[in-house]
Amino acid sequence: MNKKRNISYNIAIKNLTLYLLIGYAIGYFLLYTNPSLYGLLQFSPYDIINNKQIWRLVTWVITVPEGLGIFTIIMFFMYYYFGRTLEGIWGTKKYNIYIFSGLIFTVVGSMLLYFILPLIFPELDNMATSLLLRMYVSTNYINMSIFLAFAFTFAEAELMLYFLIKIKAKYIGYIYLVFLAAEIIDSFKQDRVIGIINICVIILSLLNFIIFKVTGNLSGRTYKTVKRQTQFKHNINKGIKSNKNLTAIHRCCVCGKTNLDDPDLEFRYCSKCSGNKEYCMEHLFKHEHK
Repeated sequence: MNKKRNISYNIAIKNLTLYLLIGYAIGYFLLYTNPSLYGLLQFSPYDIINNKQIWRLVTWVITVPEGLGIFTIIMFFMYYYFGRTLEGIWGTKKYNIYIFSGLIFTVVGSMLLYFILPLIFPELDNMATSLLLRMYVSTNYINMSIFLAFAFTFAEAELMLYFLIKIKAKYIGYIYLVFLAAEIIDSFKQDRVIGIINICVIILSLLNFIIFKVTGNLSGRTYKTVKRQTQFKHNINKGIKSNKNLTAIHRCCVCGKTNLDDPDLEFRYCSKCSGNKEYCMEHLFKHEHK
């Protein structure tokens, strides 16, 4: 049994975010040095099916979301930080599931769109549908799913927006969602078909985030944690007014709050502090490392 567990764990790719960014570096290099080769690696259902270019099912992950600029480079550094933090909190295996599920949803869903859209819109043939999907399918929204996962996992963490404005992660997450809505509206203004393809690709790419959010997996809570919180609330409802006879399992090293103060409080260990120092989510990113 232990051997099986070790094997399944080793399948997970450590530091997966770094490999995604290396893929981007390769994509930008090919885009500016060999555009024709870059085009052969993009997602294209027509070429996958009719020209047997199966590699496109995988190589599209190096497709770059936009032109290379200073803000793009800054965003990549931020995504690396977000991804590494999530992997550290969730564990490598869970983080791998999150990323690869987003990639798989995008590929499978886009292939289905390739067949379905021409049936709905007679003016579209398979070639035109494939070209439109090629324009919108990239890992841009996969990267966005990484940030959204960070923003709603560490909602109270304060970030410096473009190194200028201090703002809580959850508010940046809401701003991103507003930008997404504006992008969808703008695409519908261009053309109804383009708008439908755009919104479908966005939903497919963010389906991993939606599933993790709905199922509560973003918080990283385990079954034991949920069970303990449920039992705590049950004891309160039965009339327990004092916590004197209960022992705190978690305690924040900054504010001293414990799981007895609020069963919904979440605590994390800091990898940069010596020993097993634990912090509530409010102080996880706002404490002095010791």
